[in-house]
Amino acid sequence: MAKGIQKTILLASDTNSRRISSPAIVSLNSVQSEEDILGFNLHYVPVAVLLEGKFNSLFSNRLPKKVLDSVQRVTGNAYLSAAVKPGKQIVVADADIVTNAISNTTGPLPMGMIPMENYRFANKEFFLNSIDYLSADKQLFESRNKTVVLRLLDKQKVKEQKLLWQMINLLLPVLVVLIIGGLFQWRRKSTYAA
Repeated sequence: MAKGIQKTILLASDTNSRRISSPAIVSLNSVQSEEDILGFNLHYVPVAVLLEGKFNSLFSNRLPKKVLDSVQRVTGNAYLSAAVKPGKQIVVADADIVTNAISNTTGPLPMGMIPMENYRFANKEFFLNSIDYLSADKQLFESRNKTVVLRLLDKQKVKEQKLLWQMINLLLPVLVVLIIGGLFQWRRKSTYAA
């Protein structure tokens, strides 16, 4: 457990899951008997986790004093064993979440597509949202959650002014084009008349 690191589970497995030590080959033939099915007894195993906070260096307490001194001599800065600013990381259990299958007839399929069932998971959206969150400000995500209330129009006023606004929307653009065309023609005549 890392102190000072906030963990948020982004993706979790279904109610029937099991853990297999890595590296492991996973295939549909791995479940052949009733005993194999009973092994799927874990619920909601975390698959993707967001980590936020000040991270410690992987090399803290591992580098000899000579290396630390040479780093300070070359860079002019002391070696930091922990980050100064808080950072963000997303850890995903399997890298296949960003890969896509390849069909013999159509070529590469979209990310998260199951070829035979013609079903697409939201792997691409998860990946793009992860990149957005890690690289952008939180203001973008806060603006997505903003609710916009549409104001209803006054029906009586709409009925009274319907013809006026129809004429403005139809005639005003035509008049603007005619005036600009007339000015252009007048300028052209005055320039090339001599």
